Amino acid sequence: MDHPAPNSSATITTPGLLGRRRRFFLNRPHQLRATLLTAAAVIVLLVILNLVLYSISVSGANQALSDSPELARMIKSQARLQLLLILLASVVFLAGVFFVSVLESHRTAGVAEKLSRYMGRVEQGRYDTRLQLRREDHLQEVQTAFNQMTSALRDRIWHEVETLDRLAEQTRHVATQDDAQKVADEIRDLATRMRRSVD
Repeated sequence: MDHPAPNSSATITTPGLLGRRRRFFLNRPHQLRATLLTAAAVIVLLVILNLVLYSISVSGANQALSDSPELARMIKSQARLQLLLILLASVVFLAGVFFVSVLESHRTAGVAEKLSRYMGRVEQGRYDTRLQLRREDHLQEVQTAFNQMTSALRDRIWHEVETLDRLAEQTRHVATQDDAQKVADEIRDLATRMRRSVD
């Protein structure tokens, strides 16, 4: 017996940077925690780097002042400009890290949110559901595992439906006690298999 083709409406294509997702924060607590941890680690590294650069800048300025005291005003102005540029570069870098962290956590949270929704469909008995993640999403292997699971469930259900159809047909032609016993045994075997699948 041919299985019906999976419902095409279950396949969702979502091209683009965010695809059809309109929100960056799908799982706000998880995404904010991951982003803030990353930002905190970057801030610590930036503070260390800025202190090193600042000490190098001060050391260079002091050396230049001892060599040319008449250029003190220009040297101090240059040192302030260097410090300002270092701080500005740090802020821009931190903003970039924050954005990338949000984007990356979105690509994981989106998979979790979509998987949860599709598992709900399977729970409702919609075994033709097929998960289609965006190209940019993480955990692509989840898509393959989910689709293999629903395909296996669908095949098992079809096999059991075919067995029940065959048994129903046989019961119409039961002529002897032996025939009735064979049909009853097959029904019991099918019930046992189905019971094991949910134990």
